[in-house]
Amino acid sequence: MTQPAAKRIRMGILRKTAGLLIGWVAALARLFCRRRGDGKRVLILEPFGMGDVISLEPMVRTLRDAGLEVTVCAQARWRRLLDDSVEWLDADLPWTTYQDTSKYALGGYLSSRFREFRSRLRIAAKGVIGIDPRGDVRSILLLRLAGCSRVISLSCYLGSDLVVPPDCAERAIFDPARQRWQNNLLLAQKVPIEQAHTSPPSIDHLPQSRTRKCIAFVPVAPWRGKRWLPERWAELQQRLAKERFSVVVLHGPGQSTAAREAIGSDVELRECVSIEDWARALTSVRAVVSVDTGPMHLGAALGVPVVGLFGQGLLPLWAPAGEDCVALHHQDETGFEPCHPIEANAPNGARWMEKISVTEVLDAIRR
Repeated sequence: MTQPAAKRIRMGILRKTAGLLIGWVAALARLFCRRRGDGKRVLILEPFGMGDVISLEPMVRTLRDAGLEVTVCAQARWRRLLDDSVEWLDADLPWTTYQDTSKYALGGYLSSRFREFRSRLRIAAKGVIGIDPRGDVRSILLLRLAGCSRVISLSCYLGSDLVVPPDCAERAIFDPARQRWQNNLLLAQKVPIEQAHTSPPSIDHLPQSRTRKCIAFVPVAPWRGKRWLPERWAELQQRLAKERFSVVVLHGPGQSTAAREAIGSDVELRECVSIEDWARALTSVRAVVSVDTGPMHLGAALGVPVVGLFGQGLLPLWAPAGEDCVALHHQDETGFEPCHPIEANAPNGARWMEKISVTEVLDAIRR
């Protein structure tokens, strides 16, 4: 399926105003929080999901091959996505949620957990080159206050019209025609490095099983606007059974109820409680049909054929990377506008997911 014409997510006047104000504070911090560095150490701050961390792999590989020391600051549960040669700092930030009430709650920014994290970040970030791969002024300000010698970021917040002010960071111009991992390499070129890797994320240090017995469904996503209709999953399973394909449903810890509700039929469920579990499960199947979520990107990075189902997910930014991967969508239809994945926008996301037919998915599996 062809990629849709690139569009920007519209963030709204309140978020734009807040972003501009935080950007001005970060610009002031740039003047008063200068630190000297040797230019040989880099800290990448990525506080969000599994797919976000996987998209860092080519940039981390590029920076390390250039002789730089790299520390990745991300959620502890994603530590095993990168091999043990990469330094790691557990991230604990208050805005890594889809719930507006939690994302912008003042209490999270004043909590003891956030204070403890800032203390650890100051130790790790002093004098290093800080990279914010999201174009997030909150992360830019955090890296400034932590004592980075330089801060590099995208020119806007991940494909949105929320612009990063030019004075608060060294900006790499976001390219809407590139995938997430390719935009990350634009940041690496600002370090600078002589040559960047051009291959997509590849993960080969995790345990793998090459039995390739069945088709896997991954129907659960944190944001309900990414989910496909239960009756479509059930019909897909029934039609695959007629072609002698068995199906297994993969889900994360504590998601068995959500998975059963999402699939709408009596199919085997398999819980993956760790990154290693996900790797074994994904490499034991012939193909993966997944909503836009982290395991979709992990499957692609492990070399498994992936059919990704996209409603509002911005393309090609979030498309699964790999020769045997395809993103199914209807974003090239009249009336499509990408939106920010917050709870208020979930019905709009679900509306575009409903446009994906079972026949489209079957055709993609056959290809």
